[in-house]
Amino acid sequence: MKKDDSARLSQEENDAVESLLHRYGELWTDSVASDPDRQVARFQQKLASQDRLKERRANKGGWFWTPGWAVAAAACLVAIVFLPSYLNSTIGGLTFTSGTVTVDGQVLEQGHLKAGNHLIVAKGGEAMLSLDESRVDLFLREGAEISLDSIDTVTLAKGDLWVRVDPNSGYFGISTPHGQVEVHGTTFGVSVDEKETRVEIAAGKVSVSNSAGNDFIEPGMGATLVGQDQSPSLHPTNGDVTPAWATDIFDRAAVEKVKRFFPSAAPKS
Repeated sequence: MKKDDSARLSQEENDAVESLLHRYGELWTDSVASDPDRQVARFQQKLASQDRLKERRANKGGWFWTPGWAVAAAACLVAIVFLPSYLNSTIGGLTFTSGTVTVDGQVLEQGHLKAGNHLIVAKGGEAMLSLDESRVDLFLREGAEISLDSIDTVTLAKGDLWVRVDPNSGYFGISTPHGQVEVHGTTFGVSVDEKETRVEIAAGKVSVSNSAGNDFIEPGMGATLVGQDQSPSLHPTNGDVTPAWATDIFDRAAVEKVKRFFPSAAPKS
C-alpha cells in the first residue's frame, strides 16, 4: 500500500485494510488456525438471545403463553424448515476470474456456487474459488475442468488445480479419472491429463489412492496416479513446489478484494 493512499484513510479503515492483507498473507502458511464455524456462531447468538428473552418474560410471569413465545416458536419453526435448504443451496463462491470462466455453460466473473456446478476455465483464463466460508480455496488455470460434488468434495476432470485447506479443519477430497486425493488441512496441487494425475504438496499431508492401493505423501514427496489398476508411484521433490501461476492468482484476487472494500487504498496499476 502506498503511503499517500493510506494517508487518506481513517485509522479505523487503515487497521481494517492491514487486517485484511494480513489474513490474505497468512493463507499460505501452515500455522493458520481454522476460523470458527460462522453458522454455529449464529446459532449460538440466537440461542443466547432466546435465553435472555425467556428470562425477561419469566420474571414478569406467564411468559410461556405470551405473544412473545408464539413469535419465538414461529421463528424456530421457520429456521428448522428453511435453514437446511438455504445451507445446502450455496457451498461457496467464485471470488476471482481472469479471462473466460464458465459455470454450467454461462460465463461468470463472480457469484455463488452450488453443489453440482461444473466449471471450465478457457484458454488464457484463471479462477479462484472459495468453499465452506473460505475453509478451502481452489486455484484453477486455463484448461481446467472441475465439478463441485459437495462442500468438501470436487472432481477434477483435467487441468491444473492448486488447493489450500485450513489446517485441522476437516476432510476435503478430490477425485480424478486415475484415483483420489484426500486431505486434512494442507496446501497442495493436482494436475490431470489423459495419461495420469500428478500430486505435489507444499505443506501438511495428503493421501493418494485408487483401486490398486493407497499411500501418504508429505512435503518433499510427490505422487503419480497412472490408472485405477496401478498403485500410486511416489517420487521426491525439491524446494518450494508452489507454482507461480497460483500465487499470481492469489495476489491479484487479494488486490481485487481490497479495491472492492477500500478503493482509495488499493494499489494503483
